[in-house]
Amino acid sequence: MLWKECPYCHKPVLKLRFARHVAQHTKLRDDGQMTDHVTAAEKERYTGSLEGIPTGYYHPKCGAGTRMPEEIIRSDLGNPYWNDTEHSFCCGCGTYVHMSELFWIGTDESLLAAKQRLRREYDARRQQR
Repeated sequence: MLWKECPYCHKPVLKLRFARHVAQHTKLRDDGQMTDHVTAAEKERYTGSLEGIPTGYYHPKCGAGTRMPEEIIRSDLGNPYWNDTEHSFCCGCGTYVHMSELFWIGTDESLLAAKQRLRREYDARRQQR
């Protein structure tokens, strides 16, 4: 196959140009965060209301809060297995830290524990089908 789907923009990219294409998405901004983030394809994302779903988290080590992009939250809710990373960006530290060190504002559940819970719930739903 000559084409490969980009995990950032989900467009087909010639394999020959794929590394350069991805480099544009992963280029670091002035705040240390990547320009774009990997997401699930739009058709695989959760489409319901996000009311009551935490969207911001804090890092007790530095005291800063960070808001997670909606497309990543919807990707996690649609299929918590879509991405196997255990790191998320901290605006206070200016780098990616382990999800066990980050806690959702409003629930105080670590991002790692929440990811593991979502996976258990997802597995249970799939078994019921």
